[in-house]
Amino acid sequence: MTKKLTALLCAALLVLTMASCAPKAESDPSGPTVPAQTESSDGGSQKNDDTHGAAKKETSTGTENYTLTGNISEKLTIETDKDVVITLDNATATLTDSVINVKSANAVKLVLIGDSVLTSTAEEEKTVKCKADLTIEGTGSLTVRSAETCIKSSTNLTVESGTLILNAGKDGDGLRSDETLTINGGTVDITASEGIESTQVTINGGDITINAQDDGINASGKSETLSPKITVAGGSLNITMAQGDTDAIDSNGELIISGGRIDITARFAFDFVGNASYTGGDIYVNGQKVTRIANSMLGGPGGKPGGGPADGGSGWNGGKPGGSGDPAGKDGQGGPDWQRPAEGPGQGNT
Repeated sequence: MTKKLTALLCAALLVLTMASCAPKAESDPSGPTVPAQTESSDGGSQKNDDTHGAAKKETSTGTENYTLTGNISEKLTIETDKDVVITLDNATATLTDSVINVKSANAVKLVLIGDSVLTSTAEEEKTVKCKADLTIEGTGSLTVRSAETCIKSSTNLTVESGTLILNAGKDGDGLRSDETLTINGGTVDITASEGIESTQVTINGGDITINAQDDGINASGKSETLSPKITVAGGSLNITMAQGDTDAIDSNGELIISGGRIDITARFAFDFVGNASYTGGDIYVNGQKVTRIANSMLGGPGGKPGGGPADGGSGWNGGKPGGSGDPAGKDGQGGPDWQRPAEGPGQGNT
């Protein structure tokens, strides 16, 4: 009996010893993993942790947020009725297509963090194109290279802050929109056929440098509701034009200069169809300070009669040449009718 009891006790001790030596399952103090959650402007939220190529997407009730960082391997295409925020955080892309294509949105904000470089090698594509109002802001820089246009909005484009370095190919634009294009701040450096193009262009601030082959700034009739107009009210604007029949500032409507500093290196500084107003700011053309806005589209008179010079005289302050003189003794044909240019501040304006 004693021997049996002893055997049972030994067996029980052996089981307890083996149980104490077995590995224990460790608990995760952090708890279960949950999807990212963002808070919307209207207080609602939606859990979503989606990715679009290298773009991380977080959707809230009122806004869709996209973050592009690192190497981007495919185009980001967005089609929504919400507001959109696209953050570029040290992103790099070289595509044979657009890099960012917003087909629809309520409004789009492009936020710059760090240094990003976006390149499109497609012959007839915009690197960044947006069928909605587009605002660019941030503390970072964005370099855009394009065989065509660098950044295009089909409605309104606004630059608030950040650094833009834009290099467009043949016949391309640096910044382009159909309705309005406004620069309130930041640094913008453009090399393109046309630097800035829209129906209405407004410069309120910023440090802007343009090297162009056609027009530096062009206000053209792309809108069905707005009339072409260029307004410079502040900032620093430095435009260098290629040789030939090129215009630094070309408005198919009004031209208004009320502040800022404008430095132009070009054969033809200003070309405008409507009224011009110069009430403030400093203008320098080819190193010389000028006190009036001279319209280069207005030609001078014809050549002198009786074998006068073949070319007519020049218009106001470098206007395009007039017609040819007639060696037979008749007056040459004059250029287009001229009008008095807008005088500088304190000298009377047209």
